[in-house]
Amino acid sequence: MPISYGGAGQDGRDSQSGLPPYVPHTPPSNGPLYVSNGEQEPLYGTFNHTKPRIESAKSLSLLHLLVAVVVGFAIGYCLNDTIYSDAYAARRREWAREWEEQRQNARRELEQQKEVARQTLSWSGWQGSPRCLRHGAREYTATLSSEFRILDLVQECFNKAVDTHGGSLYPAQCDRIDNGKILGTWVVTNEPSCRTWWGYFNDKGCYTVGKRHYEAVLENLLWGDDWREMCDTTPNTLPNGVYYESPTSCAQWGGRTHGMWITDDWNCH
Repeated sequence: MPISYGGAGQDGRDSQSGLPPYVPHTPPSNGPLYVSNGEQEPLYGTFNHTKPRIESAKSLSLLHLLVAVVVGFAIGYCLNDTIYSDAYAARRREWAREWEEQRQNARRELEQQKEVARQTLSWSGWQGSPRCLRHGAREYTATLSSEFRILDLVQECFNKAVDTHGGSLYPAQCDRIDNGKILGTWVVTNEPSCRTWWGYFNDKGCYTVGKRHYEAVLENLLWGDDWREMCDTTPNTLPNGVYYESPTSCAQWGGRTHGMWITDDWNCH
């Protein structure tokens, strides 16, 4: 039922409100219910929601596109960084291989030069000490020099032997001296001229209970030799059959060096 606004006047207006009379609006049967202009309809008081929905879909599509671009850029950046890192690592390995090859080649070339230089090395000034070092041993010295600066002459000194007394002998000591030369020192332990021995053994009888006393003179002791060192290092086998590396004690009297042994003898009561 239509809404009544009261009685109508002569001009058709409502006598109470003064408004025009209400006329029902019938939408056309062959047209849309809403006009697609997004504006408020004066009779129905509603809004057209089609355009905001389209705009919302467009905004969402733009957002998806933006996210896709950002993700694609990030993936591309990561892939590019990985590819660059792998390429750089491969290049570094190539550099390391080339450097190692160059180092090995340089080392081989240096060793070849050193080997040529070693062929020129020789000992000179071989000389024995005027004194014996100990029983059967004399000290010898010689100098080593080279015009090649690539050699470590101290190391070369220790590695270069001499032939003496029927055998090869390496230096016991190497020292730098003037003019870049190296002084090598040998201890020859089978030196015939330094072989001392004991003369006749005198049995001095019992020294104390269970001990016997022997004495002998040291022979072939050269002038200038250390008589005490030569005495202490000269071995012998006593008349009782016991071998001794050195005497019990040494002494000098009458211009001679004497060795004394105190040995076990249970015949001494």
